Amino acid sequence: SPVRYPIALLQLGKVVSYLYENAEQYNIIKEKIAVMGFSAGGHLAASYSIKWNENWVAEKLGVSSEELRPDRMILCYPVITSGEFAHNGSFECLLGDKYDELKDELSIEKNINKDTPACFVWHTKTDNCVPYENTLMLIDSLKEKNIPVESHIFDKGDHGLSLANKVSMDKNKWGIEESVQVWTDYLEKWLDVSKPQVVLLSNHTNEPEDGEGIREVSNGLCTESYILTLFAAKALLKENLPICVPCDHWGRW
Repeated sequence: SPVRYPIALLQLGKVVSYLYENAEQYNIIKEKIAVMGFSAGGHLAASYSIKWNENWVAEKLGVSSEELRPDRMILCYPVITSGEFAHNGSFECLLGDKYDELKDELSIEKNINKDTPACFVWHTKTDNCVPYENTLMLIDSLKEKNIPVESHIFDKGDHGLSLANKVSMDKNKWGIEESVQVWTDYLEKWLDVSKPQVVLLSNHTNEPEDGEGIREVSNGLCTESYILTLFAAKALLKENLPICVPCDHWGRW
């Protein structure tokens, strides 16, 4: 059955608190933990980023709020709003029979606060699933609260491009968009991989809808996991820096 709110958020919090608790063992600078998500996974990463310091989260997990703090959020074609430009299926799957009660609380752009971490976000204008207005609304809300944000809106590209190159294309060679491929370079510079950090990845969808799950990729790997593997390789080659990727195909922690 679908994973209803707040299960995934609490699971993500559990991972963050585990990394805080074991920072020395894993050679982690715990002040440099980022959360990252694609599509509906972007909504999970963003939800965590606005709710990590609410008292009920720490109480549920039996830790202090400081042990749950993310340093940054990285959002790729994210689901953000439950309003006019909503991807309704994501909110219906997440909230179930509490949709009407909680949809405004989980509409990210309405709930940005002073403790929301800095954000990197990208989207395409021609996204055929999650309208890019989701990202525009997020940017405006972050700016209003003086939260640092780096944003990239590309002129063309469908939903779910991931790396937008041959690595992440599907078996029919769909998903190559050369103009979008630079997003990983922008992200690397924004993160500054010369500094230790851990990036926690929330994947493309919350729940399989068609029995097949995420789009098949050429190398058989979860594409978004590959992205973090790519950054890990670059970091390891430079400074022996750890990057952790705890995820499964459905964005459950």
